[in-house]
Amino acid sequence: MSLDETTLTEVLKDVLEQQEKNQKVIQNLEIVLGERDQVIATLSDDNRKLIASFEEKYKKIEIKAPVPDLTPVHRELHAGMSNFVQVLEKKPMPIVRQFRFLFFPENNPEKFYRIVAGHIIPWTFGFIVAMGLIPVGRKWAEGYEAKQHSRSRDIAAAAWIEAYESGNAAMQKKLKKAYAEAEKKY
Repeated sequence: MSLDETTLTEVLKDVLEQQEKNQKVIQNLEIVLGERDQVIATLSDDNRKLIASFEEKYKKIEIKAPVPDLTPVHRELHAGMSNFVQVLEKKPMPIVRQFRFLFFPENNPEKFYRIVAGHIIPWTFGFIVAMGLIPVGRKWAEGYEAKQHSRSRDIAAAAWIEAYESGNAAMQKKLKKAYAEAEKKY
């Protein structure tokens, strides 16, 4: 058993040494953590002081907006109310039935001027010109008809003269008789 005791003592010594090393590491870590805790505490205190100073500064800040000038608003309200009062003071107008012929509508007549100036006035002018040209056309047709009638008479007269001059006495007698009958008709 001596061997076992030796081994056991060595193992115990190793464990004891390991535990002492662990203890030293823990102590070192505790020192480092303590230093870090102090740093964190100082930073935290600094932050609190900084926040407190900001809060004091924000409490001291005063925002002063200029007083708005409401005179234009009051003026418009007064004008609107006076118009409203005037309308209320007037009694309702009686309804009068009117029959009127309007060339342009009462509301928004500006767009209809274009229609009148662009379409109705030229068509009216064209209609007047056409009505004036109809009698001129009739006179021209009558003159043309008279000219054609005169021409056909001239042709008939020339034919009659030629037949009269070139014909014998019996033919001339028949032509004179036909001429006399035609004079009676016309």
